[in-house]
Amino acid sequence: MTAHFNPAISRSPTSKRGIFRSAPARRGLSALALWAATAPAALALTPQDVLEMITGSLDGMGYETEVTTRSEGGALIVEEMVSTMVQEIADEEIVTTSTVGGFRLEPRGDDVALRIEGEMPVSTSSTVDDETSLMMMTFTSPDMESLVSGTPGDMRILTQASSATLNMDRMVMPDGMFMTDFLTVTFSDLDGDSRMTRGGLTTIDGNLRLGTLGLMLDMTLPDEDTGEPVHVTGSGSLSDLAGRSSMALPEGLAGQTMDFEKMFEAGYAADFSVNYGAGAFVMDAEGPDPFHFEETVGAGDLSVTLSEEGMGYDVSASDIALSLSAPMIPPGAGATIGRTAFSMKMPLAVTEEDKPMGLMLNLQDLALPEPLWALFDPTGKLPHDPMTVTLDIGAMGRMLHSFADMEEMEDMESPPGELTSLTLNSLLLRLGGAEVTAQGSFDIDNSAKSRINPGMPKFTGRVDATAQGVLGLVQTLAEMGLIPPQQAMSVPMMAGMFMRQLSGPDDLASTLEITGDEQVLVNGRPMMP
Repeated sequence: MTAHFNPAISRSPTSKRGIFRSAPARRGLSALALWAATAPAALALTPQDVLEMITGSLDGMGYETEVTTRSEGGALIVEEMVSTMVQEIADEEIVTTSTVGGFRLEPRGDDVALRIEGEMPVSTSSTVDDETSLMMMTFTSPDMESLVSGTPGDMRILTQASSATLNMDRMVMPDGMFMTDFLTVTFSDLDGDSRMTRGGLTTIDGNLRLGTLGLMLDMTLPDEDTGEPVHVTGSGSLSDLAGRSSMALPEGLAGQTMDFEKMFEAGYAADFSVNYGAGAFVMDAEGPDPFHFEETVGAGDLSVTLSEEGMGYDVSASDIALSLSAPMIPPGAGATIGRTAFSMKMPLAVTEEDKPMGLMLNLQDLALPEPLWALFDPTGKLPHDPMTVTLDIGAMGRMLHSFADMEEMEDMESPPGELTSLTLNSLLLRLGGAEVTAQGSFDIDNSAKSRINPGMPKFTGRVDATAQGVLGLVQTLAEMGLIPPQQAMSVPMMAGMFMRQLSGPDDLASTLEITGDEQVLVNGRPMMP
């Protein structure tokens, strides 16, 4: 049978007033007997409750769901669940469909157990402008079980499995290109604990732990230049994964066009994070341009947040080692990185109030092997110390246009938002024996035009910078022929105009300030009237 599930659930038994008005003791005994007869049915979850919980959460994500089921004793067998989301972006209709099937919901005392019926097929398709891409997968686990307890409005889900496998059976692209059995993802020692509550918002909070996440890659692609087949194989793993998720889903989003303002106003929010202990990856390519690539990584993490405050994205990894070998690359090519990180924060919805923004890049202790240094520094003129590049920018501002209206974003002539302050929390460049640092902040008045640049709003503030060893590095690069001598000669002249000496001729500092009346001061001296 096929059904749509989004009902309002009520399990409180009703009684008519005055039914036990004689004899208080008799009334108490009868009420106790009535509770004893009805309490198990009222407190025990049913497979239907769990199915409605699943479809209700999909509805909160914007999907419309159809479920094909059959009964088997007291169990409910879900033969197929089809979830569809239709969106309109820039006058294009995007239809996304996900299909799963082959799982079983069966009573287990007052609880409900969810088990896979052997193998569970999973497929996703996306149609844009009558062009469809398709992914068909199979999820398999010999012993995975989710035990659901609680009440229809407040459920706890405990999931365990010694192992599970997701196999990418087939991928078809709009241009007709397809691949089969090209990727297998494995999970070991899976342990999950989540809770779902339903009210004005459906909230889902959960934790997931994995002993190991592994993958095996095997695919053949055409070479971009020659069209000849390229056979790519790879394998990798991450250990000791721990994930956390939290979502708040408003009711009745199914079938609606994505609109951040409406979603956030209704209470939508999502927060996902995962960290891992260590990992490794190996990949080989056989074809016109063969290569072998290896990577190992230490601890790392990833987090994504979406809320009325905006979007946040953070990713970092440590103790990275890379190596690459190919016919045109010298042996020993590779690199090690002490730490790499990237983060971004920005508002998504149009608001009257300023929201925090930010961008951070961190490439710390990048060390190149000597064979690679020998390509451009064979005589060892440059220090071969590890290099570091970090940039941390903060800001306050607001969006003037919604990302949901892509047509408006494409046609607009003004920026999508405006800043009211900009802060350079830190800048650090360390390479070739030189180091540059900077920090500062600016206030931005969007109601006035800048006298310095009429195409920009008025801004005031200051930046402090230091430079050590830069003049020596420029001179060395000129001697090596890596920069023209004329440009190398102009650097000390520019440094004399904009920098001041600290402890020596190659230890410099500078302060750039824009005053309230937009005078430009360099080290306190006016540079512009």
